Amino acid sequence: MQDGSIATMIFSVAELVAYCSTFITLVPGDIILTGAPAACGDFQTPKIALHPGDVLEVEVTDLGRQRSAITAPAQPGP
Repeated sequence: MQDGSIATMIFSVAELVAYCSTFITLVPGDIILTGAPAACGDFQTPKIALHPGDVLEVEVTDLGRQRSAITAPAQPGP
């Protein structure tokens, strides 16, 4: 649904890694999610949102693809 490039990001990948590293120790395999590229669902007509049962797929050229199933929020305990 969306197609973006790191070339259009406000902060570079190096800046994001440096910033995150001030709070946590990053290790190989960590993923830093940066938000949505242009054309996110809030700006569609009608608006489009993820629902339980949907599958979110993220692909990074030369790195691979990650798939995540959307589930309903956990119900709070008593």
